[in-house]
Amino acid sequence: MAGPRIFVDADACPVKEETYKVARRYGLKVFVVANAFIMVPAETLIERVIVDAGPDIADDWIADECAAGRMSWPPPSADARQWRARPGPSRWSRG
Repeated sequence: MAGPRIFVDADACPVKEETYKVARRYGLKVFVVANAFIMVPAETLIERVIVDAGPDIADDWIADECAAGRMSWPPPSADARQWRARPGPSRWSRG
């Protein structure tokens, strides 16, 4: 899908419903990433992504999928300042 997408760490996001509302208003695709089944609205703009269990697995998936011009909230780390963009298959590294 072309255009901006929203990536949500479902375990850490207290405003999922508000995110869905904004996505509907602007026609944005939302990826809800979790390491276990989570209910999401049955809509074409909202997609559930289930990743392996483990610390930072959802964060890593989101970081790998994000590119310039795309949004991610919460940031892929509790302290986003420790992340910096870098070229390559995974655009993020701790630094």
